[in-house]
Amino acid sequence: MVKRRRLPDDDDDGSARPAQGREPTPKRRYFGKSHLLALPHELILRVLHFLPVQSLLTVSRVSRKLHTLASDQQLWKTKFWTKFVLPRLQRRARLSLPDSYGSREPEPEPGIVIDWKLWLEDHVLIQEERDLAALMPSSSSSNAPTPPKRHSTSTNGAPSPQQPGAKKPTLDWKAKFRLRSNWQRGVARSTELKLLNSIPKTVNKTPPIVGKFYEGYFFSADTENGVRVFGRQGHSNELVELARRPIVLGEPTCMSLEESLLNNTTRKRHETRGIDFVVGYHNGSYAIYYFDPVSLRLREKYLKHKFDDTDRIEIIAFHFPYLFIITRLNELSILSFQNTAKREGDKDSDGRLPQIEPDVPFQPPTLVEIFSVDQSWIPSCLSIRKDPVSEKIIGTCVFTVRSIVVGTSITVQEFHLSGDEPDLLEMQLASPPLHEALDYVFFGRAAQLAFTAPTCVSYRYPFIMTSHADNTLVLYNMFTNEEGKIEILSGHRLWGHNASVMSVEVGLRKAVSLDRRGEIRFWDLQGRSERPYGRDRSTRLIGSGDPLSLNIGGAHNFPKERCTVGFGEENVVIMERINGSEKEDKAGFGLLVYDFT
Repeated sequence: MVKRRRLPDDDDDGSARPAQGREPTPKRRYFGKSHLLALPHELILRVLHFLPVQSLLTVSRVSRKLHTLASDQQLWKTKFWTKFVLPRLQRRARLSLPDSYGSREPEPEPGIVIDWKLWLEDHVLIQEERDLAALMPSSSSSNAPTPPKRHSTSTNGAPSPQQPGAKKPTLDWKAKFRLRSNWQRGVARSTELKLLNSIPKTVNKTPPIVGKFYEGYFFSADTENGVRVFGRQGHSNELVELARRPIVLGEPTCMSLEESLLNNTTRKRHETRGIDFVVGYHNGSYAIYYFDPVSLRLREKYLKHKFDDTDRIEIIAFHFPYLFIITRLNELSILSFQNTAKREGDKDSDGRLPQIEPDVPFQPPTLVEIFSVDQSWIPSCLSIRKDPVSEKIIGTCVFTVRSIVVGTSITVQEFHLSGDEPDLLEMQLASPPLHEALDYVFFGRAAQLAFTAPTCVSYRYPFIMTSHADNTLVLYNMFTNEEGKIEILSGHRLWGHNASVMSVEVGLRKAVSLDRRGEIRFWDLQGRSERPYGRDRSTRLIGSGDPLSLNIGGAHNFPKERCTVGFGEENVVIMERINGSEKEDKAGFGLLVYDFT
């Protein structure tokens, strides 16, 4: 038995003496003096700069002081650049790829932060940081002019950690790092939202509800509840109903958001201009709605009443001032609302139409052109964009073309429209290389797919993605050559899904695919040109997909059928059909929201 150490309050015989004149105090654990916290803030930030991300998060839980220093936004800006931007720059240097943004004009304040070309497509975050910093009032109380503060940069272009005494950036780089990391790992938090109550099942494959998602807002239309807008309120991440309007035109068949919102790289245009979207109906009618995110007000901008069941609208796209409509009879109509802008005011000094207020109702449109599409050409999707160089509005339609020689292939047709007058300037047509389709037919590489149409097609310039019967995807890249003509490169096949793909959505930087079992996969399109060889790696959303729903016997009995998929910078939404029991013969519709923040 170890002998007990004698304490100062013990007697000679080893018995403890009672304390006189003082109360017993609780025992304290002594760790010694912290030499790290005794250092200046600048040195501590320099030490934290060399720590990996996981160790940095662990250090932030030690004390309040370390938590404040480890949460320095300039420090996380460096981590973001090192983790997500620097590897791409190194790959591009090895492949001798040109800089995406190397031809931009010089900055008004050169030397601040970093050169644009070193951030590639993430330069929008730098612009967002500068815009937010410009809104902050100066903390200096004196009126004396002070020289501009420049962020120090390292030799490889990465920003160094900012000193605590300097002005902190207003952009939350730590949240941006967490968001990008969650996308790469496929980690998200899921919530469910009920959209439509149980209704009798129908043989028609078209769901009785249509919807689109854009940056935290979900727009839906159905005959029972009308047109609704869902979004967040306060600090809650769950979607709640924000606005509603009744439907008086019939059963909705399709919906499209204003394309200038989808083509905007900053994804912030809706904060100042609101959100326009159009809904097409089964009788040929359509309606254009406007939603104000500030006042949470939803109203109609234009209603087109038409009662002809043969003119059922199948696909619709809207980019002010042009509206594209494809009906069941394979008729493509191009309408223009430029008379609305002309009525608001005359042209400016450059001869351009003035920018109207976002909540101004539209005047009746003008019919620009109407085309009858051949029955062998099946329209798959529509998209409209604005050319930043020529200021022309370019409408693109992707067709699935059937041919006796090469089976089924895709064809892209562009309609170049004037931005000032309702006029069709020219049309262009392009298809993938013919040798690829011939290889499928004559050389046996996936020959069974040569005569089968794609199950799903999605387009966002410059990418086209199609899904096929063998659970694979094909990615096409479209570009404009020196002569101003469009060309499509050979398709690149993507593997990853183990079931048939139900929906595909292509964005500016990534694509999201959904299969029949509910498995969701992300495809990185931002660095597609940096991987010319090898297979493209996809990221599976953790927790998506039910492996027990795959019936090997051949009979499928899915309790939930996924219909469409949409995504933004922070969320992925899945519209699913919830089937009841065989006795009930009813089905409802819900929305599954995945949050990556």
